[in-house]
Amino acid sequence: MTTKSDDDMIDNEDSQDDIYGLLYYTHRNVAEGKGCKEGPNDEARKFYNLINDANQELYHGCKNFSTLSFIIRLYLLKFLHGWSNSSFTDTITKRGYS
Repeated sequence: MTTKSDDDMIDNEDSQDDIYGLLYYTHRNVAEGKGCKEGPNDEARKFYNLINDANQELYHGCKNFSTLSFIIRLYLLKFLHGWSNSSFTDTITKRGYS
């Protein structure tokens, strides 16, 4: 039985994130909702913001990561390496990501 290491899952440049599948699964009630005459509710607005982040390149010309997929990978690193909230915040703010 072959198992992948954590580094293989994170650093594999050939991997494709299924961001749209993740968003659909997480917010399927919003995506499958019937017509709404009042405009989008708070959940729908969150969903549409995530879709926008999934479509936005991390930086101009970046084809490997969207803004959303990069944020998800940062949180994955936080989880895999047991970073505390304060160490994670310090890492992000010191690197200029926020």
